[in-house]
Amino acid sequence: MTSLTILDLPLYWEMVNAEKIALFNILKEANPSIAIEIGTKNGGSLQLLSALSEKVYSLDINPAVTDLSSQFSNVQFIIGDSKETLPNLLRDLVVKGEHPAFILVDGDHSREGVRYDLESILNLKVTEPLTVLMHDSFNPDCRQGMLDIDYKSNPYVEMVDLDFVQGIYSPSERTRGEMWGGFGLISLKPLPERKSPLVRQSNAHSYQRTYQVSKHYHYKAGSVPTRIKSYLFRKLFI
Repeated sequence: MTSLTILDLPLYWEMVNAEKIALFNILKEANPSIAIEIGTKNGGSLQLLSALSEKVYSLDINPAVTDLSSQFSNVQFIIGDSKETLPNLLRDLVVKGEHPAFILVDGDHSREGVRYDLESILNLKVTEPLTVLMHDSFNPDCRQGMLDIDYKSNPYVEMVDLDFVQGIYSPSERTRGEMWGGFGLISLKPLPERKSPLVRQSNAHSYQRTYQVSKHYHYKAGSVPTRIKSYLFRKLFI
């Protein structure tokens, strides 16, 4: 498998090519014996996690994802709300002396849901390097959940970048005017080189400019004239 052949994997995958290639290279670097995916959906990203990890735990609230089990022999599907299933799984792994090296956060896309998932992960006592990849960091609700975390108080966090891969202003009819995609990244180590972690939003300017013409901003603002301006801007220039 190469970074080009992954673009032709069979299962439908709601990530752009830059995200797929980034995920591939991070997994190749991490070489995880144990990986966790929060949010299975169609199994798109699971194709990579399964191929590049010894064991994968895939968490989803929809029991229908277990239909994928015949395609992934090294994947254990866990059904339920990640607010409960994720901390339970992490506790079980600690008891067994097992430690995830990679976690993909792509489940509950509400501010609270993202925050809960990250808080569960960051409660871990890190005994080996751990990479956490957070999908849809370009979405305002998801991003705010990521920003709610006090990374600097965590003794294992070495670096955070909410714009590790930039997201998109959606061109599709279904989500036109919305902000989706992008990867935020958290690097954790048992003994981080930085005493105070580097926390950055490397594409903050582009994010703010996009947000101001997006549905998220103008529907939050709530004024009819503002919504009309946003609609005309999108029709004329996007």
